[in-house]
Amino acid sequence: MSVDVQLFAPTSCETSMHRLSFFDSVPDFAAANCKCSFRNGFHFLNTTEGIPTAQNIIKVRDTLVHYTNREKVEMLSYLGVLETLPHPCNKSYKHTDYNICHAPTHVTTGSASVAAEELSVTKTWSKEEDQWYARFCNMRPSCDAWGFLNPYLPESGTLHNAPANVRCCSEFVMCPVVHFHVTGRTVDTRLVRTYIANEDSLFCVQAASVQTMRKYCGLDSQRCWVMG
Repeated sequence: MSVDVQLFAPTSCETSMHRLSFFDSVPDFAAANCKCSFRNGFHFLNTTEGIPTAQNIIKVRDTLVHYTNREKVEMLSYLGVLETLPHPCNKSYKHTDYNICHAPTHVTTGSASVAAEELSVTKTWSKEEDQWYARFCNMRPSCDAWGFLNPYLPESGTLHNAPANVRCCSEFVMCPVVHFHVTGRTVDTRLVRTYIANEDSLFCVQAASVQTMRKYCGLDSQRCWVMG
């Protein structure tokens, strides 16, 4: 049987329990740290620009930022960046103003004494001098020539090898076959019907005779999600 033991104290211990819990999760951990989309990478680079790195951590003060998918500037904390979410397994006594004591500990059973195993957690926010800081991972490029067009980052640090590495999937004969179905029939590509607002129409849509079609684009998928 394993037992978890954690000591807390009002003085002499340094690690704060604020925004820290063993069970908490960080849903946007990968996205906030430059992964999953070009937009995330763009936001990450803009947010961390000019801020030094210490032990592979970039600490960004909670400040106003302007993300490209938001209408106005907002605080990092308001956007929920690297925010930890509560978990049903959290214990109420862990949400305390006391600090954590984590000196080396031993467990004694009978005549045997062994070192206690320490638990590691990821702390995405820290408070210093009454100011909150978001703790980003150092995912910055390793050279100035890095860019979205060349994710492979050759050792030369240039785009010289980009034509050999970055091509259309058809050139590598590895494009996935995607079939679109409309009312049970397979179509070659997807089209989007555009509508023009008309105040005289009951549903603000003009007659079908003036409706136009255009090709489906990635933004449609982003806006409509699974409805596509």
